[in-house]
Amino acid sequence: MSIKKLSYFFILIKYLDFMERILNINAIQQVASHRKVFLKTVQQASKPYFTKNKPQTRKKGQFTHFLSLPMATESLAKGLEKWKQEILAQKYETIYPRLFQDPNKAHFTLCMLTLQSEQEVELAREAMRSVEEYIQKLVVGRGQNGKLFLEFDNLGYFGSLEETNVIHFELKEEGEQFELLKDVIHVLIKAMIDYKVIDKRDLSHIRFNSKTKRFENEKLHLTLINSSFGKKELMQNNNRYTFIGRPIIENHKSQLKASSASPNQIQLSTRFHYDDKTGFYLSQYNINI
Repeated sequence: MSIKKLSYFFILIKYLDFMERILNINAIQQVASHRKVFLKTVQQASKPYFTKNKPQTRKKGQFTHFLSLPMATESLAKGLEKWKQEILAQKYETIYPRLFQDPNKAHFTLCMLTLQSEQEVELAREAMRSVEEYIQKLVVGRGQNGKLFLEFDNLGYFGSLEETNVIHFELKEEGEQFELLKDVIHVLIKAMIDYKVIDKRDLSHIRFNSKTKRFENEKLHLTLINSSFGKKELMQNNNRYTFIGRPIIENHKSQLKASSASPNQIQLSTRFHYDDKTGFYLSQYNINI
C-alpha cells in the first residue's frame, strides 16, 4: 500500500472514530433526555397515589372511637330516669330534657382513640385480643365474687355552678375494686400503645403515674347531664352554651339512688353510631368481664 493511500486510510479511521464519539455523545444525551422525561412522568403519575395514601395528620380532638365501660344496667336506668323527672318537675332555668344522658348510653370513657381506617380499627381489635384473657383472669381473681364492683361516690361537675358544662357521677376512688379498675385500664392503654394504635403524646386525659407505674385517667366519670346535648336549645332560649348546675348539685345529690354497679363488658365503641337493638354505641369489639 502506498504512503498516500495509507494516509487516507488513517484519516478515514480518525474520521470514523470521531463520528463514533459524536454518535455516542448524542446517544448519551438522548438517554439522559429520555431519563428526565421518564422520571418526570413517574413523579407526575405517582403524585396522586402518594397524596391519596399519605397518612393524614391527626388533629387534636379528632376522635372517632373510644374504649368504654358500658353501665346501662336496668337498675341504673330506672334510677336515672326517676332522678331526671324529679329535676324537670322543678322547672329550673336552663335545664331541658335534651340535656340529660340517655340511660342506654351510660358509660365510663376509658380512652379516646382516632381510628381513620378499617385497618386501624382492626389493629385496635388485635390489641384488645392480646390482653383479653389476661384482663378476664384479673377480674375473676381480684373482683368481688368474680366481678368488677364499682361504687359511686358523689355528683361532680365540669365548669362552674353558674356556667356548667357537665354534671356527672363520680366513683369512689379507693379500695381494692377501684385499684382493680385502674389496673385493667392500664393494661388496655399499654396494649394500644404497644400495637401503635395510639401514641403516648396523643393520650387525652390520661397520664403516666410514675409512682404506681400505670397509665391512669385523670377523672373517671359517668356523664348525667351535658350542655353539648342541647346547645341549640340553650342558645335559642338562654343565649348561652352552658346551663346553671347549682340547683341540681345543691338539691338533688341524695335523690340519685345508684350506689354501685358491676359492668359486664369493656367495649371498643364508635362515636356517633349506635346499636339499633340496645341504643348503646356501636361496638367494634367486646371483652366480657
